[in-house]
Amino acid sequence: MRRIWYVVCLVFFGLSVWWVDLSAAPNYPTVTGFVVDQAQIIDTNTEARITARLETLEATSTSEIAVATVSSLEGYTIEEYSTGLFSYWGIGKAKQDNGVLLLIAPNEREVRIEVGYGLEGALTDLESSQIIDSILIPAFRAEKYSAGIEEAVNALIQAVEGEYSASSSTYSDESNVVGWIMGIIIVLVLLFFAWAIFSAALMEFSRSKSVLGGSILGALIGSFVGGLTGSWIYAGIFGAIIGGLVDWAISHLSIFKRFRQKAEEEAKNRPTGPRKGGFGGSSTKWGGGSSGKSSGGFGGFGGGRSGGGGASGRW
Repeated sequence: MRRIWYVVCLVFFGLSVWWVDLSAAPNYPTVTGFVVDQAQIIDTNTEARITARLETLEATSTSEIAVATVSSLEGYTIEEYSTGLFSYWGIGKAKQDNGVLLLIAPNEREVRIEVGYGLEGALTDLESSQIIDSILIPAFRAEKYSAGIEEAVNALIQAVEGEYSASSSTYSDESNVVGWIMGIIIVLVLLFFAWAIFSAALMEFSRSKSVLGGSILGALIGSFVGGLTGSWIYAGIFGAIIGGLVDWAISHLSIFKRFRQKAEEEAKNRPTGPRKGGFGGSSTKWGGGSSGKSSGGFGGFGGGRSGGGGASGRW
């Protein structure tokens, strides 16, 4: 049981370090306006027309639509990259979250529409998918990037203004079904491992009166989970406190008495002698910053957040 406990701690430590390393931001382009064409696929006249329309939309409704083309997703999925770029730029007003990001990655041949919380009712996932499938993908396959992006932006503006609707009877988003199935499988696998770890930890906590083990495990779990939000240090400290309290409760409260008795029996029956084996490994860290051209004419977006809604596509 003790060996299992050590393995669990090492696994969580490795996952925490791995996740924190991967949580480093990509080299997002610097925001210079409503249109940032890093991949250089939009002609100058089209970019000017799109920018003018988006500036008018922001002035009349406060909603902010940003268009970004990037030269590379840097190994991230387009969903991960678009969510990070959305937050990095702060598209939409801070208290309204009324922002939309149209992201195009021509090298990976992927496109995504990311929608803020405040506009998920106006621009649904279905409408985002239809704009991608009926406008962007056909245009991109014909290498008409400027025309496709301009038409898609017009459709996004109509949706934000309540003048665009997708026909639910003629469209079926099969990718959402696959995503749901994969999500359920991942959740079930995580629940299985969580139960196995909890069972092993419960027996180990029952055997020992010290709260050190619980604090360490809580800190590792907290750091790992905190990596999802970028606050892994504070989450690790909080996890250490909670883990220590849980360890103390299991070691002292009468409700866990039978687990303590079982742990004591296992300790008596555990063979003694030298142990063989060991662990080793290495890790490589990498990070990122920001890059891109700057301009003094654009004051930036309003600090909105992404709600996780939207749609993606490939061509």
